[in-house]
Amino acid sequence: MENRILKRIFFLFIIFLTLNAYSYSNIITAIEFKGNNRFSSEELLMKIASRVGSSFEAEILQSDINRLYNSGNFTDVGADTQQQSGGVKIIFKLIENKKIRSIQIIGNNILSDNQILYIIKSKVNNVFNFNTLKDDMKLIEKYYASKGYTLVSVDDVEVSEDGSKIKLSIKEPKVEALLVKGSQSTKASFIKRKIGIEKGDFYNFNTLVSGVDSIKKMGIFKNIRFFIKDGTIPGYIRIEIEIQEKKTGELAFGINYGSYDGFVGSISLEKKNFRGRGDNLKFEIELGEVSNYEFTFEHPYFLQSEYTMDVKLYDYSIDREKYDNNGIKLYDFQEEKDGLGLGFKKKSKSFEHEYRYTSENITVKAGNASAGEKKSWLEYIVSQKQKNGKAYLSFSKTGGFLSGKTSYYKYKFWKTLIYKQNRQETGIRLMTEYIDLDENQLGEYEKASVGGGDTLRGYKSSNFTSNEYILINLEERLKVNERLWYIIFSDIALINDDFRKTVGVGFAIDSPIGIIRIDYGKPFNDDDHDTGRLYLGLGFMF
Repeated sequence: MENRILKRIFFLFIIFLTLNAYSYSNIITAIEFKGNNRFSSEELLMKIASRVGSSFEAEILQSDINRLYNSGNFTDVGADTQQQSGGVKIIFKLIENKKIRSIQIIGNNILSDNQILYIIKSKVNNVFNFNTLKDDMKLIEKYYASKGYTLVSVDDVEVSEDGSKIKLSIKEPKVEALLVKGSQSTKASFIKRKIGIEKGDFYNFNTLVSGVDSIKKMGIFKNIRFFIKDGTIPGYIRIEIEIQEKKTGELAFGINYGSYDGFVGSISLEKKNFRGRGDNLKFEIELGEVSNYEFTFEHPYFLQSEYTMDVKLYDYSIDREKYDNNGIKLYDFQEEKDGLGLGFKKKSKSFEHEYRYTSENITVKAGNASAGEKKSWLEYIVSQKQKNGKAYLSFSKTGGFLSGKTSYYKYKFWKTLIYKQNRQETGIRLMTEYIDLDENQLGEYEKASVGGGDTLRGYKSSNFTSNEYILINLEERLKVNERLWYIIFSDIALINDDFRKTVGVGFAIDSPIGIIRIDYGKPFNDDDHDTGRLYLGLGFMF
């Protein structure tokens, strides 16, 4: 490189002397190229500014030399001038690059030599071009980055003087340490395991971001950030994970009321991030006309997978009434259930998939008589959160190779849509359930049912039962101020080949314990003489 610079200074010096000697005639009379074998003189003339017939200027000549050299096609470019009758002749002296004989790659472990040679444009037996080589360096780094290796660089390049030999040095940074800061109850080992990067691994941005996102989705941190810093060893980096934990304990109270069911109070105690390993414990109690005890244990990333496992134990009891299709009461009965459920849930960008197994003991008491059975079922659930609502679909299998007196498939589907405009919201919910067995073969506790504050407002809870139904809920909500909503609604159900319609009004208040909703619904059928029912609950119905 130093020799080339000295040559150019020498050429400029000669040109300067020539101009001083012949300053009276500086018109370019001819331009000649020597040493060009692969490029014609006409092609080279297109690359320079000097033209026959124009005035000779040393600055323009030097610019032409630089332009030819920077094209990347030549090992060296120089120029001489000769005084001729009537002006100056410029002679460009060129040394063209040779063909590439070898390309050596060192320092690469993530990608093989063949992978790198495939993506670059410089090839053995092609004529060397320095500009192409510079582009190749960018291509290599870009390809690594597309795989998540964003810190990989072409650290050094060696090229023989004639361009026939190329040596590329690749720098692939490794992780020297993964440090966790801000952790109080959460174990650092748990965070590191979920990140998925260990000491000595090649640094991969995609793996790091995926690990951080998976921790965010657990909902136990207010904030989580990461920083990349230089390591103490050359070629290594340090990853610092900075977390801010949420409060992990939560105690909640709730209350529901129906004109028929009366008051049902609930207490919920939840401990998130149990033992600092991301596990969740939850215990719920409902007391009143409905008695329910439920314990749930959740363990995320079961066996290092993307699935969350949960184990659920429950004991449930409710006093119910049996009605005929005309709404006439037949008898009272008590339904008791206790069981165990095991589920595996996986969330993706758009959907949540869940696989469940449930084993349940059921006892039904009516007067002095009682009956019971043990049944189990398998269920697949897929749900999706959408911009204007949610969708839910489930399939379950009972009996057959599973325990139970009857064998059937059950299908459930519901979808909600919420349209918002200024202070007004229009809500629609469609629900349907189908059991592929005649209802006369089903126990009362196995049937699909509608009625009550969460399905068909204006009727008693589970007033109508069958092996299938279709339900539509329509609501119009008007936000009066920051804390108050007015609601009008209509519920329509098709069950037992009859349409059941109700209309009603309500309001909702944003309180310190959440949204408190009060609805009053009244049947709107010719054969119904019910005056309607009042319901109180937490949150909107959908």
